[in-house]
Order: sequence, then structure tokens, then C-alpha cells
Amino acid sequence: MDPRLTPFLDLQRGLVLRRQAESVGVMPADLARLVRTGEIERVRRGVFARPIVDDGPARPTLELVRRVRAALMTHPQVIATHQSAAALHGLPLFDVDLSVVDLAGAISSTTRRGDLRIRPMPPGGPYPQRFVPPALACVQLAASSHVAAVVAMDAALNRRLVTRADLDAAAGLLPRARRTRAAAAVGATDPGAESVGETRTRLALRTLARPVRSQVELRDARGFVGRIDLMVEHVVVEFDGAVKYEGAEGRRALVAEKRREDRIRALGHPVVRVTWGDLADPAHWLARVHRLLRR
Repeated sequence: MDPRLTPFLDLQRGLVLRRQAESVGVMPADLARLVRTGEIERVRRGVFARPIVDDGPARPTLELVRRVRAALMTHPQVIATHQSAAALHGLPLFDVDLSVVDLAGAISSTTRRGDLRIRPMPPGGPYPQRFVPPALACVQLAASSHVAAVVAMDAALNRRLVTRADLDAAAGLLPRARRTRAAAAVGATDPGAESVGETRTRLALRTLARPVRSQVELRDARGFVGRIDLMVEHVVVEFDGAVKYEGAEGRRALVAEKRREDRIRALGHPVVRVTWGDLADPAHWLARVHRLLRR
């Protein structure tokens, strides 16, 4: 990396403008060479960045955050909204088009310029941080996806970034046509949800039209058994995310988990485990929960 770029990259969250590079003697030919060698990446016209090293599931959102910040640097009169603002707040994004950078400015109707979608400025400003607050970003997502909005709202509530009153107030700022969808998403939230997987599992369980409780503590004669992700009447539903049972540590964790499940079943609660793959096609495991509820 050219050390002349380091101060800009450090101060601007890994981004540098071409004109800033030129101001310290790093010319376009130098930037092109750094791109070829992989030391920097071109994010958008006139903006370059350090490469993203995370190759996990968070990478698409990290790329969106970088593109949003780059757009804000090159468009000083706009703010970030919708999924762009939610990403900047660190909220999880699911069922959202990550190829689009949503912005808002002083215009009367929505326009599209490449990957930029620029909307009219939302009410409630000014926004000195140059992105809408988390409550407004969450309710804005409801216009395109109920699940996306609830996923973001659950996380914001769980992390105490917002309150239910904040979400209700933000929904009231939306145009009347979108207010109903936002209110429905707010009504489906649960601050107890601790992951995207738990939120999606709960929303799927609601199709059974039975009460769903989250983070339920179970105890037996020996004491505390565990805190259960979700319960539908007497049926325990656990979301099993990226849990690995490899090596000695993994084997011990597996044994502990099996003993915990034995104690849960001894209390009369059948256990249904849900994985990421199950969420893609919930019909099979929902049918199993339904059969257990009828017993």
C-alpha cells in the first residue's frame, strides 16, 4: 500500500477519493497499478478502498456499507435511507436487494442512476449523521418486505437501539399507503429474538395460528434446564445456527446439548430443531410441529 494513502484510508473507514490521492501525488496511473495488484479496489467512480477481507456471510452487507459510504462521499447533498441506513446502523439485512444503494435528496420523485436509487427526502430531518435513524430505516424496509422489516426491527429492539414507541412514531412518518405495512411489521416484532434465524423461525411458526413465546426459561427438580428459543404451547422449537461439533470441544458441547434435550423432553416438551436449510422450505418441519401440537 502506498503510505501516502494511509491517512485518508484510516480516517475515512478505508475509503479514499481520487482527488485526495492526487493531492498527495498518487496519480491515476498509480491508483490503477494498486488496483491491479489488489492493494485497493475501485468502489465507484472516483472512490477507492481497502479490500474487504471477510469472506463469510457478512461480506455482501459489508460491501453494501462500503458502497453507501462511497456514495455519500461523492454526493454531499444526499442522506442514506432504507437498507442503506439499516446497514450503516449494523442491522441485519434479509430479503433485501443489496445491489441497490438507497439515498434521499431534495427531489420530488424517485430517480435511478446505476446502482443509486435517490428518493425524495423523508420527513423528520434534518439528519446530521447523513443517514436516517434506525427506527425510520426499519419501517422503510416494510414497503418491500415484511420479513426484512421484522428482521431489522427485532435486532434493533434486542440491541436497544430503538423502542417500540420509536418504531410506532417512525411508521407514522410514512405516507399513508405504506403506514399499514409498517404497522403490521411493528406488530410482529419480538425484542427477545437474538438472531435472524430466530426471527424467521418465529414468523414461520405464526402461520400455525398458535401463540409463540420466545426465550422461555425451563426448570426441573434439579434446577435450571435452559432458555428455549421458542415455544408453541408445549412444543419446544430451537433454531440451530452455525453450531459445530468438531474436535474435543465440539464433542463435549454435543454431549451437553443432548443431556439438555433429555431434560427438556423429560418435562413433557418435544423438541424440534430448525436449521438454515429448513428455513428455506419450512413446510416439512412446520408439519411436524403441527402433529406434535395435536397430540
